[in-house]
Amino acid sequence: MQIIILAAGSGKRMTPLTKKKHKSLLIINEEDSFLSKLLHQINEYEISKVIIVTGYKNQDVISEVNKYQFKYEIVHNEKFEEDQNILSMKLALDKINVEEPVIIIEADTYIDDLAFKKIYFDSLSNKSIWFTRGVFGVNQYGGILRANDGLKITDIRIVDKYSGTFEGYKKLLGIMAIGTSELQKFRELLSIDCAKSIDSYYLIPWINNLEYLPSFTSDLSGFVIESVNTAEEYYTFKDRLKENLTRTTEFTFCNLELLKPIENYVELRKDLVLKKILGDDVWIKPIIVEKENHLVLDGHHRFQAALEIGLKKIPVFYTSYNDKNVIIWSLKRTEYVSKNIVIKRALAGEIYPHKTVKHNFPFVVGNCNIPLKELFK
Repeated sequence: MQIIILAAGSGKRMTPLTKKKHKSLLIINEEDSFLSKLLHQINEYEISKVIIVTGYKNQDVISEVNKYQFKYEIVHNEKFEEDQNILSMKLALDKINVEEPVIIIEADTYIDDLAFKKIYFDSLSNKSIWFTRGVFGVNQYGGILRANDGLKITDIRIVDKYSGTFEGYKKLLGIMAIGTSELQKFRELLSIDCAKSIDSYYLIPWINNLEYLPSFTSDLSGFVIESVNTAEEYYTFKDRLKENLTRTTEFTFCNLELLKPIENYVELRKDLVLKKILGDDVWIKPIIVEKENHLVLDGHHRFQAALEIGLKKIPVFYTSYNDKNVIIWSLKRTEYVSKNIVIKRALAGEIYPHKTVKHNFPFVVGNCNIPLKELFK
């Protein structure tokens, strides 16, 4: 699987918020921006290559991308101010491997973890998929589609307002997957249109050649996915996100000798985490631990770094696998996970390979900022 991130636009409709900051780098909670949330999700899955198309404030975007360890390539769109996004897409498609499917995501889109899971695994079907956010309704505009009972798309349009003519259409998101059967065809069609004008959207060549480029739809209306176009929409979304997610600053200390990992770690990522901890000289965030068996559920690289530093204890936040709101799945198609199996394997020392076990927690753990010297005691 490959991923293209479109991050060239200047977000003019969100001025003055975007006057000094790229739209995708606007903070959506105390820790994440739109882009950092997306990059963190990508970092957890098996992705062969990521292409990031930059334009406006490209150095700021590159600085954010450099914090992660996946394989990526930056493509700069020098004509980003003239381009709607068709040129950005052409530049990206010129760099991808046509023998692997690709997911396309606009950098200013918020995707919750369960939605990203669905996008990723749906895309592994190697079908071309347009993702939607439910039924097209009053006060909406933009890209819409209609599909038959087999979810095959029969019509795609870009509209400036709602009309009863479009009853039964679904609202498009800025997310799609292109299967290998359509990849080369689309690249050729896109190049032809791009040579004529870059004042166009990348989906236009697909719309005009729908019979030649068969595609399907997948609806994500049951998840939290958001793209904002005005300052008002941005602040409204931030408030809604804050209301719907419990935040906790509670933590306790746990002796390292009690903690048991459930999966392995990446050496490079651990080294980067270790360097940052020592540079800050504080422990910033508690790791998440399953309280019945002291299993490390989130924070394996910080846990390993603590062992190498020689700390005696670290801050942890305890949760329970008995909580039905703690959801678990495998990041790999070749590995099956469940709460009971994770416990059994961890207690037996048969931990999973790195990037295997993923959790969705009904809370966000805040920072604790404990001086390292306190953790040697």
